[in-house]
Amino acid sequence: SAILEMSVATTLVTLDTEYNADSVEWCYVGGYENLVGCGTYELEEGKDMGDRKRVGSVHLYQVSSVDDHHLKIEKLQCVKSSGILDMKWLSRRSSSPLLLTALASGFVDMYHVAEEMPSRPSLQRLGSCPVTDGLCLSLDSCDVDSGIQLVVSNSSGTISVLTCTESEMKNSIGWKAHDFEAWIAAWDQWNPNVVFTGGDDCKLKFWDLRNPNRPQHICKRHSMGVCSVNSHPSQPHTLATGSYDEMVCVWDTRNMARSLCEVGVGGGVWRLKWHPINESLLLAACMHNGCSVLHRTESNLLSVMVGYHKHKSLLYGIDWGRMELKGGCQRVVGSCSFYDQKFHIWCYKEKADEKS
Repeated sequence: SAILEMSVATTLVTLDTEYNADSVEWCYVGGYENLVGCGTYELEEGKDMGDRKRVGSVHLYQVSSVDDHHLKIEKLQCVKSSGILDMKWLSRRSSSPLLLTALASGFVDMYHVAEEMPSRPSLQRLGSCPVTDGLCLSLDSCDVDSGIQLVVSNSSGTISVLTCTESEMKNSIGWKAHDFEAWIAAWDQWNPNVVFTGGDDCKLKFWDLRNPNRPQHICKRHSMGVCSVNSHPSQPHTLATGSYDEMVCVWDTRNMARSLCEVGVGGGVWRLKWHPINESLLLAACMHNGCSVLHRTESNLLSVMVGYHKHKSLLYGIDWGRMELKGGCQRVVGSCSFYDQKFHIWCYKEKADEKS
């Protein structure tokens, strides 16, 4: 069918990130969709192992469309910190967005977007919360009546839930979830009591926060560590998972006997992101094999529609662009790679049957 015909990806911007780049998060908050953050992580060289610090930074960029093939991008800020393993933007009802970072120091940092200078926003640090003696590896957020809940996974296999107001964070509950690293934790976007986790023990687990002492379900479909989990933003009970085994699987969480569909992407799947509007599109960061845009049909066929292979190193960070090119027929993606320290923004032309 026409949908299997590969679209061609075009690089719009390539930027150096100074340290190894591993996280990209495009701001989704209304009025701030032109902001994108890139997180970095690096182990300092030239010292004894015990003395080497894990350093990192957040690069904040402002992006605007010139035409269908050109962007204007301005680096607004570089905020130094401990090494960053994951980031998430959060909306606030009364003011500008928050940015949360999961750090190699075992802390989660909170920033807000300050606008002291017109048309030149910046990140200001609001606070920090200790989570683990190890490394914080991932974080995800969920809106609840009392504010915002965060779930954080870490290198000791533990999962932590934090409560977050508009100005502070504090630990709520935590439990041992996996035998080795807990690479990923993500909320069920349709149920604030349910968390999905993936670990280096090759297991995907479902947890109910009302009884976190034992998992509600354990899935052993993946043959290697489970490092990406993403709950569908517009389809209840739909979950995407990815693993070092190079497989992407889509599940109906009500029936985990077998996946709805799956596809091999030729590299370990570090991050997965459903498209915020088009429910058939799934973005994958495939480590050794660049980026893939996956398309899922209504009859549950999953295929690679776009491949982007311009990165020269392990690809960890990826996200959908939240702004449109002025031509309107291109989809924008941000991605970053590790050892070559590069952040790319690229696009591909939308096909007619992709829109459905």
